[in-house]
Amino acid sequence: MAKKTKQSPVEAFLSLSDAQKEQVWESFNREIPLSETQPLTADETAQWKQVVAKARRGRGRPKIGGGAQRVQVTVERKLLARADAYAESKGLSRAQLISMGLRKLVG
Repeated sequence: MAKKTKQSPVEAFLSLSDAQKEQVWESFNREIPLSETQPLTADETAQWKQVVAKARRGRGRPKIGGGAQRVQVTVERKLLARADAYAESKGLSRAQLISMGLRKLVG
């Protein structure tokens, strides 16, 4: 006897006929009156605050120390290849390897 698996909401929607899909779409494609809304729960409020805080932080690299600044340097090709191979073998990025070297030399 085959076990019935529950369809996901997406699969259920996709299995509808075009007319049924249109009917579902029309039920959602409307302006929602204020009378159909309700205040957020405490959990929803906390979740909303996390989303807003994350959006304010913005994208990009996290600041480490005083932040980061891009620099352009010239390095011999063979030395760069050796450095990249070493960094990869240690699970580091090129930037991490260079940062470690600079910290070791200048403190």
